[in-house]
Amino acid sequence: MDFSLLEKSENLGHLMVKLHDVYNEYKQDIFGTVFSQNRISDVVEEILTEDNITEQEQELVTEILLALIKDAEEKLKAAISDRISVIDDAPNKLARALANDEITVARPILENSVSLNDDDLVYLINTKEQDHWRSIARRRSLDDAIINKLSETSDSHTYNELLKNFNIRLTQYSGKKIAERAKKEHFLANSLIGRDELSQSIIIDIYQHVGEALQQAIQKKYNYTSEELNKAISEISSEISSGEAMSTKPMDAYESGYVGDGGTESDESLRVISHKDAFLETELMSKNDEEYKVALRYKQNGELTIDLMTRHLRRKQFRSFIAQLAVMSKLDPGLVKDILRQPYGKGLAIICIALDVSKKDYMNFYLLSQPLRGSSRIVSDGNISKAMAAYSRTDPRQAQKVMENNFNSGEHIR
Repeated sequence: MDFSLLEKSENLGHLMVKLHDVYNEYKQDIFGTVFSQNRISDVVEEILTEDNITEQEQELVTEILLALIKDAEEKLKAAISDRISVIDDAPNKLARALANDEITVARPILENSVSLNDDDLVYLINTKEQDHWRSIARRRSLDDAIINKLSETSDSHTYNELLKNFNIRLTQYSGKKIAERAKKEHFLANSLIGRDELSQSIIIDIYQHVGEALQQAIQKKYNYTSEELNKAISEISSEISSGEAMSTKPMDAYESGYVGDGGTESDESLRVISHKDAFLETELMSKNDEEYKVALRYKQNGELTIDLMTRHLRRKQFRSFIAQLAVMSKLDPGLVKDILRQPYGKGLAIICIALDVSKKDYMNFYLLSQPLRGSSRIVSDGNISKAMAAYSRTDPRQAQKVMENNFNSGEHIR
């Protein structure tokens, strides 16, 4: 290995000489393999955390360390990988090289290194196998698109690593994927019910396929009785058979961007739609829409309830929810859509107060309709406080008056 390019560097020269010396000691096994591995790892860490080095020096250091890794035995590479995995500013090129190696070398980088970006992780999921997937699933931070990508591996142990990782928040899409496998592999079901972020429909779906012990655990955790769960199952089955079934889009279709092979959508039926698409999908709403006609039939049959509307909203059936709220409030669907896009829920509060909808149900409507506001973020604490205040401060008589005037003043939907 040629260290001469950096030996004259003001900042790195002495460290490169040191690396040269300890590497030769390692090759000659002067002090024993483990001791020499630790000495080399120490020097590598010193080099990568050295302050005030130029961009050119950084590039040269990276190339030299890549050459060292290429020439090193597996145990030395694993020792260097372990040390580099906790260095925040480690070169991306170096982290990628180690992550692409055998799992004994790659594991620390896959689990801990912040130098890997989402494109790197997608590439690794596409090109590597189970051991790499499982290590990625243990990372302390994972974007929704990566969680979704891991959920498409169909690997039970990768699923289990995701379920055990409470540093991340599972998407509804990944939860639905895992739930399908958990119907057959009950060790997943046991972990799945420990996740608080998954929708009620996923838990209900699992309930039908697990043994009595897990059914009792679900009842205890969610404070359900077996009669309530069986009723919910029956209602969902009824909706499916009547044609008003759950959306065929993934459960988190409006929650995150899908990262497929080469950046393209691999399967139209499994594509994940962005918040922007959720916003655009509801842009044009009218009384001529099929969703509005279905909502009218629900009302005529006495079935247009808050529970029904909440179920549709949880399933991301936003057009159906807008139509149902329009029918219940006797407002135009387009106006309801504009009201739901308000950042602080002022107009929604007026509708709910006028319709005698509880504060709890109002907050459910507000929180679950976040994608309609075109946002990819969880509702902030500040906006939640403002939404709650909007409900508390709304006078019922004033709310009725605004509703009777069809929000004609316009001030309540700004």
